[in-house]
Amino acid sequence: MITKTNSAMDFCYGLPIAFSSAVLPACLQVDAESDTDAYFTGWGVQKINGELSDNLQAIYQMRFSTELCKSRFPPNRILMDGYVNTTQMCYGQEDDTETPCQGDSGGPLQSTDHEQCVFTLIGVLSFGLSCNVRGEPRVYSRIKYYVPWIEEIVWP
Repeated sequence: MITKTNSAMDFCYGLPIAFSSAVLPACLQVDAESDTDAYFTGWGVQKINGELSDNLQAIYQMRFSTELCKSRFPPNRILMDGYVNTTQMCYGQEDDTETPCQGDSGGPLQSTDHEQCVFTLIGVLSFGLSCNVRGEPRVYSRIKYYVPWIEEIVWP
């Protein structure tokens, strides 16, 4: 499903996926929310009108408050409901201008458990307003909200 509010998409791969040491299923966030910081990875441009990256980029992201995100993304004619905390999360950086940019939409936001050496998918990049602006939040679709739908498709 694609809406102006969410970036989750229903698709049909058509062929079984062959898991290997290089292709593994993602760990999905299913437990209670945390205010954990996370890492975004993507192949998008590093500056407006730049070229797509040849190397996978990783960007440290901090969780922004619901209040900040609601004020930054109020309801309007494009984003009818504004920021919706139940299905979305807001992340960014306060002290750096490195941000996801064009070509990064749909990329993963992952938290890490350093003790277990495990990454958990907590969000999928939905949108932001501009690239490389200090303190500019990005909105991610909240994976936890979609787990029942994902499991219905992956493990029918």
